[in-house]
Amino acid sequence: MSSFWGSKPAAAAEPQPEIVKVPAVNVEETIKDLPADLVVTLDAKIEELYTLLSPNTPGLEQFVDKDGLNGKKRVVVKDSLSLVHMRAEYTFPFNIVDVLGVITNSAEQLATDSMKKEQSKLKVISKHSWIEYFAIKGVMLYLFLKGMQ
Repeated sequence: MSSFWGSKPAAAAEPQPEIVKVPAVNVEETIKDLPADLVVTLDAKIEELYTLLSPNTPGLEQFVDKDGLNGKKRVVVKDSLSLVHMRAEYTFPFNIVDVLGVITNSAEQLATDSMKKEQSKLKVISKHSWIEYFAIKGVMLYLFLKGMQ
């Protein structure tokens, strides 16, 4: 291949992401210490989520299709509130275990989210479920309100 500046070496093949088999989530382990009424509520909400955001849900409209990102949305009125349901599909060139590890790492979140004041895990229920506390920094409303007077 040649260009105005001379010959260019052939481009090296782009490295492919490593495919890692992720162990299945053991649902029984995840919910074993949760109260029964909470398990029923969680099951109902998860079923509702799957129903609302399945690819075959009627009313989803395309709002983005760019660089491998395919996004759809729909507006639903529920309990006199307008709710926007969004569904996006994208293939990450990263191992999902690494991505989830960054998302769920409290120290990483504090380092990357400038609005978080503090964060800590209060109780670990299983390796898939925990209760976490976080506080965000206050927002300076005084200047905004002062300007309105």
